[in-house]
Amino acid sequence: EKEEKEKKEKEEQEILDSIQILPPEKQKKLLHGVQQYFKEMSQFLVRKHDELQKMKRIHTKILNTKGELSPNSIAEAERLRKSYDKLLQGVSSLAELLHLDMPPLPLDESEDQNGEVNVVNIGFKEGSGEGSIWDDEDTRSFYEDLPKLKELVPAVLFEGSGGGKKKEEEEKEE
Repeated sequence: EKEEKEKKEKEEQEILDSIQILPPEKQKKLLHGVQQYFKEMSQFLVRKHDELQKMKRIHTKILNTKGELSPNSIAEAERLRKSYDKLLQGVSSLAELLHLDMPPLPLDESEDQNGEVNVVNIGFKEGSGEGSIWDDEDTRSFYEDLPKLKELVPAVLFEGSGGGKKKEEEEKEE
């Protein structure tokens, strides 16, 4: 595999040497400039990656506390994700053309000790929209919003079960 890569690089270099559009001095300057550009873009990619990971952690906390994200947060996340994807594609293409390695992108720090990663889908509010397990709002409400039976069933039925009032008093004390 490595031999094939070296052979391919050698063939590409022979083709470039035969063309001679620029003199060797200018080729070196141009190559140095492009490599410097790759280095700068790699650093920018790592910063954007960190920013994206930080935003994911914040969104996870918000989802865990409030249960939903604001439309502005969702739009901002999508905008940042698209920008990051384009940047990643550009840097990876440049790395391939220059035969350089991609910069290491740090893993998300929110991974559990077991190696599990919390996945957050910020595309829609749970229980609504496309991909929901419920057909409509009434079905979701039927299964998720449970009524309190003590409010709906007459107290006489609870007394017949053997000390319903005593159990209620014990529950209140606890």
